[in-house]
Amino acid sequence: MAKTAVRTEYFPEDIVRDAVNGCCHDFAFAVHRRTGWPIACLWKDAIIDEYTLVRDPEPVHVFCVTPDGRAIDAEGLTDLAGLPGVYCEFEKDLPRYRVQRHGTEADWVKDIEEEHHASRLDPRDHRIAAAERVIAGSERFVALLDELMAERNPVP
Repeated sequence: MAKTAVRTEYFPEDIVRDAVNGCCHDFAFAVHRRTGWPIACLWKDAIIDEYTLVRDPEPVHVFCVTPDGRAIDAEGLTDLAGLPGVYCEFEKDLPRYRVQRHGTEADWVKDIEEEHHASRLDPRDHRIAAAERVIAGSERFVALLDELMAERNPVP
């Protein structure tokens, strides 16, 4: 059930792997800065029992949410409701997965630092700039973003 293959419709496989495995928040910030769409995180909540040492949830994947409610990342569009199933390793763990949306970068930083203590997910301008260059280099991905933005704001 866990994610094994990546979709390469918009970017080469090595870029997609980086953008969904560890650099997803940089890619999401680049999309957010280009579109203004909310940044979201798929979290895996900890099992809370007498053996739990770390009670913070684990960030699984960061992406943006399109105006029509789908997740968008380097692989393209994914149904938001189905996203946990893409990343969940065991079906029994699905109830521990949840999506949290953040409207702005400031909201993201506040929530991450105050609630989750995951400062490693803070925006890093040099890495976001690199992701912006990667996005600009994919005509198909830019066209997808433009199409989705035009649907939200049709020209009269």
